[in-house]
Amino acid sequence: MYITPDKFNVGWYENIPAQKRKKGNQSTSQKYYYKDIITAFDIETTYIKEIDQSVMYIWQWQLGDSCTVVGRTWWDFKRFINILIDHLDKTERLVVYVHDLSFEFQFLSGILEFLPEDVFAVDHRKVLKATYQGKIEFRCSYLQTNMNLRAFCEKMGVKNYKLKMNYKKRRYWYTDLDQKEMAYCLNDVRGLVEAIQKEMERDGDNLYTIPLTSTGYARRDAKKAMRKVSRSYIQNQVPSWELYKLLREAFRGGNTHASRYYSTHTIKNVKSVDISSCYPDAICNELYPVSKFFIINEPTVADVQKYVYEKKRACLIRCSLLNVRLKDDLIPVPYLAVSKCHGIANGVYDNGRILSADVIGLTTFTDIDLKILEEQYDFDLIPITLAHARYGKLPPSYIKTVIEYYQNKTDLKDKKDDEEHTSDFYELLYNKFKNLLNSLYGLMAQDPVKINIQYVDEDELFKDDPEADPEEILKENNKRAFLLYQWGVWVCCWGRYHLQEGIKACGEGFVYCDTDSCKYVGDIDWDKLNVERKKKSEHNKTFATDPNGKKHYMGLFEYEGEYLEFKTMGAKKYAYVKLEEDKETGELKEVLHITIAGVNKRIGAIELKRAGGLSAMKEGFIFKYAGGLEARYNDHPEVHEYITEDNIPIPITRNVSLVENTMTLGLTAEYRELLYNIRKLKIAI
Repeated sequence: MYITPDKFNVGWYENIPAQKRKKGNQSTSQKYYYKDIITAFDIETTYIKEIDQSVMYIWQWQLGDSCTVVGRTWWDFKRFINILIDHLDKTERLVVYVHDLSFEFQFLSGILEFLPEDVFAVDHRKVLKATYQGKIEFRCSYLQTNMNLRAFCEKMGVKNYKLKMNYKKRRYWYTDLDQKEMAYCLNDVRGLVEAIQKEMERDGDNLYTIPLTSTGYARRDAKKAMRKVSRSYIQNQVPSWELYKLLREAFRGGNTHASRYYSTHTIKNVKSVDISSCYPDAICNELYPVSKFFIINEPTVADVQKYVYEKKRACLIRCSLLNVRLKDDLIPVPYLAVSKCHGIANGVYDNGRILSADVIGLTTFTDIDLKILEEQYDFDLIPITLAHARYGKLPPSYIKTVIEYYQNKTDLKDKKDDEEHTSDFYELLYNKFKNLLNSLYGLMAQDPVKINIQYVDEDELFKDDPEADPEEILKENNKRAFLLYQWGVWVCCWGRYHLQEGIKACGEGFVYCDTDSCKYVGDIDWDKLNVERKKKSEHNKTFATDPNGKKHYMGLFEYEGEYLEFKTMGAKKYAYVKLEEDKETGELKEVLHITIAGVNKRIGAIELKRAGGLSAMKEGFIFKYAGGLEARYNDHPEVHEYITEDNIPIPITRNVSLVENTMTLGLTAEYRELLYNIRKLKIAI
């Protein structure tokens, strides 16, 4: 059941006490107290194609587990929120969770007046928190959980699951909703409240201590671990502005690339290996810069050789490269990325990688990168700046936290149904610990110079702070830093270095790689490559045992199986057919999977299969239904009223429309020409 705003029990609401703060909570300086109740808010909208605008047709506000308030108009909503505010005392504040606050905020900002200081956005149009009149605190539960509402509810084992509804059907504030439609609306907010409550109980949190973001959980444990590390140890190593610029230039993510010799071909019997917990392995088992960096301007080539190879220091090298040529044309993954190089003259490219160039005017990399480059390329090095620091292990307390997360994740691997939970629940929990484990890397890799996003409610609703001084932001960040940005730069380096070992092992059979995985044809003895990796993992105790008694080691190449067919059209653009067991019949059947940036995996696989499978995956193929939803923001609607087919006027306020988008497979002209020339010359592996 639910009630309308005029039936709301104000006396019950007023008597809800303020929640007690926990001892040691960092928020004790706040001058307000949260009402001891979890609430959730949601709206449902209709897209009006003729005017490319959306309107709200129902809103729901859940207060605790017993009170659901429903309204159909913004007038009702404003009246209700004023009731909530009027019956809070001077020191009280009400928290309301919204699953994807960024969406709802687009509508709310056209109804309620938010001041710039009321809105905390982590990016343009990505709102983490917003406070209305200092009394109602909207929080984004999507950014807090990093999963959709249905997955969050399932993970927390709540009874009110998110249901399905036909979004294409037009509904307005006066449209009668049937029982199923109302159940959908109510379950959204009831399920969210229940899930947040269970999450708080599980983690021992309250409204003061619960993290605002998914990485906040890892941040809390990371801070706790780093309290055992001397404050001066970190402060002596925080990057200066000059060092920060070198680090930003050198920072690079995972290595993702397709072999140009296999690209656009359908390949049979392709095998796959993954590096087990690639980034956690790098954190626990490798060395990092652990002293202050010394910067040398105008160094010589001899200086680079001295600090990289003789002294074995952690180095950042800003330089120019001349006469760049691959040592072997069959190298499948050229390491130099066009995006990290500037002033390129006469470059020849392989889908964003440099095959050759007469000049690379400026690029910056680490000593680890240099070793890969020297394996692959001939070039003349002209160093511009060299920074070097001592190598060492990361703080033991931080490594211990990473290992504990790894053990928690492994404890849940392939766990079966039991009296308490299903295997699906354990899988979701497994994925949570997997995400938390990766967050411990993400905390290191966060850019310490992040310009504040301001809500201005002008032509652009959000913009970068125009008065921001990047150097001052770095100084302020350095004062409260508990991890070092250079560590994040090196984690990625080690990840690429370990992947490169796999790429080399694949040899001419290499087909595709992505950060921590390799696809290849042929037979490779991965056990031979894993010997040293396993020794290191055993020595550092970076292993854990799963429920079946099997030991899992960080950093090993683990065989993931074989694909009957595989096809790629470049980075983040591949599909494959694999034999899988049918859950109902137990029989093996061929299943098509896709991984294409911007395309829904499940729906996209269905579309591609209906079109003919991998043979249809080629330039010009259009995903009509799997292209996801495009968000069209209407900040200042030119249309203020719409007359419905029932001749009833509907007010148009600020809104966002989620419109089905198509996605067309394509190749850049440059990449298409490269592949054509390879075929023309009949170059094959």
